[in-house]
Amino acid sequence: LEISSIAKINLSQLLDKQQAIDLLSTAYEQIKGLNDKLLQQQLLIFLVQQSKENFPSMTWNALQELSSLPELKKHPRQYSQLFGYQSHLYFHRGKLEDALALIQRAIFIAQQEPDLLMLWEWHQGKILTSIDKQAALSAYRRAESHLQKIRSSIPVRYVDGRSSYREMLSPLYMQ
Repeated sequence: LEISSIAKINLSQLLDKQQAIDLLSTAYEQIKGLNDKLLQQQLLIFLVQQSKENFPSMTWNALQELSSLPELKKHPRQYSQLFGYQSHLYFHRGKLEDALALIQRAIFIAQQEPDLLMLWEWHQGKILTSIDKQAALSAYRRAESHLQKIRSSIPVRYVDGRSSYREMLSPLYMQ
């Protein structure tokens, strides 16, 4: 069931929008039926990560399901991701104050997770760009500082002379 859900989520990235929604919906229902709550948290987060750009309603449903899991607070990484990805949705809806409050909560919870801190500070910088340029710059600097802590653990691939590292992280430096 776990592998089936992961496969469906991954496959959804290759399909047209309606087929992707159908596959993500099936995966979502499978994930909701899992008895292993930690695995359920992890798979819901994976679903959110894969759906957040193109399927906000699916993302919202998965985040609501995630927030209802009683054991979530015992897992700071997943708990932080809940707020970070909620912030992402609010940001794209133009609700900057709500997005900022959520990302600040995600940052607070993720203190032992430098990869998440990099993402959340980066996201906070994007939010603050419209509110306070100086605070945005500070957030981007903190994101870059967190990046330096994890830089050596990021796998790098070269395709046609281009580095995956550069493609993945250049937006941090170009914002």
